[in-house]
Amino acid sequence: MDLEGIGCNEMDWAELAEDRNRWHTFDLLSVVLKTCRFLGKSYTDAEVKGLLDHLSFAKMKENPSVNYEHVITRKRLTEDTKDLTFFRKGEAGDWKKAMSPELSARFDAWTAEKLRGSDYEVDTM
Repeated sequence: MDLEGIGCNEMDWAELAEDRNRWHTFDLLSVVLKTCRFLGKSYTDAEVKGLLDHLSFAKMKENPSVNYEHVITRKRLTEDTKDLTFFRKGEAGDWKKAMSPELSARFDAWTAEKLRGSDYEVDTM
């Protein structure tokens, strides 16, 4: 990935806002740059590249500060949970392989109920 010349203050955010899905984690660069702008911060290309590495799925999956390994380890002491993980594959849409359409519909209904009255919109799949 070539980040040469891309600073937080150099991006045209109107261009990045074209596609709503750009803000999901599968476009981490856009998320990092949008966050930089929101915070009024400017970082070098090397610093942005370091953030992208630190925030990558692979690094997050191995980071005990965010992967709930301490909780999973305790759970393994009392239950048969060999394949229990907080981070799974990191593939967009992979949840569809693990969640039935019925459970997905229940989850969507629960989410809609909890967010009713807020200005937060959720795309259902």
